[in-house]
Amino acid sequence: MPTTTSSNRVEFEWQEDDATTNPINVDRETITAWIDQEVVNAFPANAQPIKPWGQLGERVATLQFIPRQESQIVKPETVTIALARSTSNVDATIAQLRGTVLRVGIAGLIVSLGLTWLAVRFGLKPIVAVTRQITGIQADSLNQRIETIETQPAELRPLSQTINSLLQRLEQTFERERSFSADVAHELRTPLAGLQAKLDVALAQPREPDSYQRTLSDCQEITTQTSAIVAALLATTRSTCQANHSTEVVHLHRLIDRLCADFEETILDRRLEIQLNIPRELTIESDPQILTMIIRNLLDNATSYSDPNSTITITSTSTANQTKITFDNQASDFPAHDIDKVFDRFWRSDTARTATGTHAGLGLTLTRRLVESICGSIGAYYNNGHFQVSVCFATKFKS
Repeated sequence: MPTTTSSNRVEFEWQEDDATTNPINVDRETITAWIDQEVVNAFPANAQPIKPWGQLGERVATLQFIPRQESQIVKPETVTIALARSTSNVDATIAQLRGTVLRVGIAGLIVSLGLTWLAVRFGLKPIVAVTRQITGIQADSLNQRIETIETQPAELRPLSQTINSLLQRLEQTFERERSFSADVAHELRTPLAGLQAKLDVALAQPREPDSYQRTLSDCQEITTQTSAIVAALLATTRSTCQANHSTEVVHLHRLIDRLCADFEETILDRRLEIQLNIPRELTIESDPQILTMIIRNLLDNATSYSDPNSTITITSTSTANQTKITFDNQASDFPAHDIDKVFDRFWRSDTARTATGTHAGLGLTLTRRLVESICGSIGAYYNNGHFQVSVCFATKFKS
């Protein structure tokens, strides 16, 4: 309680209310009273007085009042009492917590980075697998595809399907290019052989200028046919069924009869007979160059693989929508179980391998592609020792 001295100075007595009140901790708490910013008392006695404006490291609560003066009336003076508690322990605790939080934060950051790295690595694992598969695909292995398994992320499946679709188109493009090269080599054998034969005959001995002129005219015709063959083969590589072919009215009997003359040597050597059961007036409207290549390949196949001393029959049937031509030749040694393979590229039966060394197994393959390019259809059959190939032209006919 405050008391007044004779010098008009204020004295203070510090007294605890009861036993239940926590006593002031000398090490932590200090009470200071000052008047007009002048310290007049402090408790505990050995405590460092609190400055009116406070100081660092302390929490200060102040109370201002005018004490009651019982002895005499003097000019009232405002007394300020300040209670301060040291924050050193709090600061130490905060510093400790700050260090703990920092350490925990650093450790958490490291753990988070590690977990993030593992999650990203695990998440990118399907992409890495797809990348490896794509890397392993080369120009000679375009038939491979990216695996689309159920465990693959849903976001990655459209990409895999798109890549597979692209690989399929690339494979088809490369296959067309390879087919074109093989087909050109296959089809150019006949005109090149004819061209060489003409030139050999012309150079065998001196001849009259008229003879050379005829030879040059024949060579020119052969080169024109060769250019047309290449152009037709190039056209077949662009699509399966094309409606933009140049069409003409073709006399089938006349065309087949003329092409049979090209195989006269083979026919005579193997003592074959050609039976042509096609009306002379039958015509169809189709691409003449492609139709010529189709008939030539079918004649080449029939004369090359028919049994010696046998008959090759060529017949035709016509309906309101199509014309069907069938080549029938006797082939007693043909393996009937391989009939589905005759249109496969480079396939030849064992008997065909021994029959001739001039074929590469491309004739019927090319023929099918040529037929499909003019929107036709082709099929092969084997019945009672006879090999048959039927071609249906989806074109209008006239008879």
